[in-house]
Amino acid sequence: APGRPRKPGKLPATATAAAAESAERSARLRRSIGVLMARSKKSIPHYYLSTTIDLRAATAWLQSANAQRSIAERVVPAALLLQATALAARDIPELNGFYADDAFPPSSAVHLGVALALRQGGLVAPAIHDADSLSLDDLMAGLRDLVGRARSGRL
Repeated sequence: APGRPRKPGKLPATATAAAAESAERSARLRRSIGVLMARSKKSIPHYYLSTTIDLRAATAWLQSANAQRSIAERVVPAALLLQATALAARDIPELNGFYADDAFPPSSAVHLGVALALRQGGLVAPAIHDADSLSLDDLMAGLRDLVGRARSGRL
């Protein structure tokens, strides 16, 4: 009843039902993403490249730049790698595209998928759109936003 205090730790029935519905919707979404990612892994050609990159200069620069920033404005090393990836995808369009109708049309748009582990388990890969046109600070802000929304179930 309005104005009457509730017991600590108890949620109203409507809030409990809404939370359960939200959790179920998130679980369905994660299952759907998993099915689609597994299907794409089977039906779309993949290839992998690897190399060793000396990041000492980049990490030294990052450490120096972060020393001048507040904790909330600091940049993580992943943001540097994302920016390098975005610029490389823009500069080498043959590596940036998608398969459609048995062909690989390169894309002029660079949308980076970022794999994020969820606290309750699972993995999602939301995208930072037009990543090649973002400054490092804007890219970091986009990464913070995606991580926050993914982990709170608000993607």
